[in-house]
Amino acid sequence: MLFAATVLFAAGVALAYFLVLPMTLKFLFGLEAQSLTPMITVSEYFGFVTSMCLAFGGVFEVPILIVGLSALGIVSPQALAKFRRYAIVLTYAAAAIITPGDLFTTTIALAIPLYLLYELSVAVAYLIHRKRARRDAELEAERSAGLPA
Repeated sequence: MLFAATVLFAAGVALAYFLVLPMTLKFLFGLEAQSLTPMITVSEYFGFVTSMCLAFGGVFEVPILIVGLSALGIVSPQALAKFRRYAIVLTYAAAAIITPGDLFTTTIALAIPLYLLYELSVAVAYLIHRKRARRDAELEAERSAGLPA
């Protein structure tokens, strides 16, 4: 889980740094008019980049949260599958809140990977659920046979 969390966080930071930040900065610097000049300081720039990278990295940890809740039995894979329509709307809304700039390009750049990660976490939750059901069936068979658990 630690390896997966690290890889997902790094993937989120890479998406933010290499794809979303260039698009966002191009949009923000495109807002300047003849009488406006961008006056960005180094600390503001690094603060902006750091907050964007941390936000994207944090959002990419959602599958770890979903898989953890599924492993604990709090969320079932069937409930996650029924929640798909709401997940699409929530991923787009979260992406629109997190990403600055034009609402379409940068938002889609986060919403699509986030939804794909949701689907991946639903598939992993199914695997966990199936493994748990198989283990419970084996334990029940052992108990019914009179073997100590």
